[in-house]
Amino acid sequence: MNPRVDARGCSDGLAGRVRAQLRREGTGGNCVVGGGAGRRGRAAVGVFATAVGLSSGMLIVTPAAFAESATSPTGMVSVSVASPVVAGIASTYTITATNTTSLPMTSVVAEAEMPSGVTLRNISGCTRLGGNQSLSVLCSMPGLAPGASETATVSLVESAVGEYEIPFGVSASEPVPGSPGVSQGFGDSLSLPVDAQPGPTDIQVTGSSNNGSPPIGGTFSYTFQVKNSGPLPASGVTFDDPLPGAILLSSAVTIDNGSCSVNLVTNSVHCDIGNLGVGQQSDIVFSAAASAAGIFADTATVAMAGVDTHPANDSFTVTVQPK
Repeated sequence: MNPRVDARGCSDGLAGRVRAQLRREGTGGNCVVGGGAGRRGRAAVGVFATAVGLSSGMLIVTPAAFAESATSPTGMVSVSVASPVVAGIASTYTITATNTTSLPMTSVVAEAEMPSGVTLRNISGCTRLGGNQSLSVLCSMPGLAPGASETATVSLVESAVGEYEIPFGVSASEPVPGSPGVSQGFGDSLSLPVDAQPGPTDIQVTGSSNNGSPPIGGTFSYTFQVKNSGPLPASGVTFDDPLPGAILLSSAVTIDNGSCSVNLVTNSVHCDIGNLGVGQQSDIVFSAAASAAGIFADTATVAMAGVDTHPANDSFTVTVQPK
């Protein structure tokens, strides 16, 4: 049996929500979180778990690398998701509640809170009790005999490429031995780290010059647009433009999303745009001057992390004819 602590010793967060839920159900007010308030334990997070602790009633896992499964210290709750998790695509997370005690568990409730950038699409295997329909999970599961398990699944979408910590928990009540009709509540929780990867999408570059026939020695400008045409978010987006030798680059360059550097020795521009959401665009503008007459083609290219579904539009050429 897990040790019990009086409700007054429970911290806020999951423990407080467990206590409130149990009071609404008339099952009592005592609670245990993670085997006891303030206790420290060790959680299994794949093979990467390095440290755990309790913070505001929620078990926090500090991983050495990102995993796709986690189990709480008591084994009462575990969560897994198939790898890889792709930004912009729904992933199915499986929540497993297990009765690790010697008494029957009733009023079993699964819950999760969505961090910023993660939204809930669907729940199955449990009955929703309320909460925000897109940002939290609060649902009831069947009672569990000693040693029994039940599962529920939730469909979540990570909106952008990056690292997320998603907290999950399970609460329940069970009879107090020697006290007929009296139940006490307890719960356990974990935080699952996931690393949302870039999926296949289409980035493209287009461009123009404000003067197709600039005078020799006169300043003109190039404007390039880098856009994510979808269907998924893009990350690690870069822009490169090595100018023709007769078109001399100035040191001024502007970009509205990301950062750029100018190399006057190689006469080139490099921009780190980073993340681009679906439909998002970054505009790059820089000045140059022609040192000779002729026809000069300037070709800019873009690249991204992951697979570009339409690489043919990853470069664009702007031609000028100085006179």
